[in-house]
This record gives sequence, C-alpha cells and structure tokens, in this order.
Amino acid sequence: MLKKLIYLCFSVVLFSACGDKPIDFCVGVDCGVSGECLDGTCDCEDGYFGDNCELLIQDRFVGTWSGLDCDGDIFNLIIESGSTAVTLIINEQLFDINANIIDENNFYVPEQNFFVVILGINITAIGAGKILENAMLEFDASIAADGEDPESCISVLEKQ
Repeated sequence: MLKKLIYLCFSVVLFSACGDKPIDFCVGVDCGVSGECLDGTCDCEDGYFGDNCELLIQDRFVGTWSGLDCDGDIFNLIIESGSTAVTLIINEQLFDINANIIDENNFYVPEQNFFVVILGINITAIGAGKILENAMLEFDASIAADGEDPESCISVLEKQ
C-alpha cells in the first residue's frame, strides 16, 4: 500500500510539472535588428558580431592602415566598406580590389585581374588580411604583372 501511495504522489508531481510553460532563455535578451536570440544567446546575421549583434565587422577593417612594404618603403592601405556587410574595397592607387570578410578578424582577396591604363599592363592580385592580437593588420598580397611570376609580400600595418 505504501508503495502505491508513493507511486501516486510521484505521478501527481510528474504530471503537474508537465503543464508548466518551458523556460524561455531569450526573455530580456536584445539582439537588435542584426540578430536573433537562440537559447539565450544572440545569433548574428552575416557581417555583425558582439554580445547583442551591435557591431559591424566592416568597421574593424575600414580606415587607413600604414606600415612598411616589402621594400621598406612607407605603405598606406585604404580599406573602404563594400556593397554588402561582408565585403570590403581595398583602394589601391591605380585600381580597387574587392575583398570578402570571413569573420571579425579575417578577410580574403579572391583572384582578380585589372588592366592598368597608365602603365599599359595587366595585373593579377590575390591575398588575405587579418587583425592581430595587438590590433595591427597583417596584409598578405601576391601580385603578378602581365603573366609574370607573382611577387608576394606580407606587411604589418597600423590603423591611423
């Protein structure tokens, strides 16, 4: 009899708990217009990051970066916002290079071909960039002119 009473009490507790509403971990979590709350954490749209998806990844890269090129000359790299939240434009003096953001610290430059009128040559460019722990930008580029072997260079640049 005691066994049946314990079983009955356990069943009442179990079934009464089933009627409770599930816990919503997203109550009070604001992910702004660039994210969606999933189990209490913001899942950000492409191009955004931060606890509340409030930061635009492009902002980490956009600006003028300065350092030395592989010949030891002062080198300025101007990065602008692209047409979407996950693209960048690297403004070279003679042409613009398109880049794609991978995450909040990395982008890549897919292979692109340009004709530089003033020099009368074809240029092929490819590369990548990453923000280092010290907030510097490491830019790795490979450029070939008129089908010659590419010249590669890695520059470490500081945002101005």
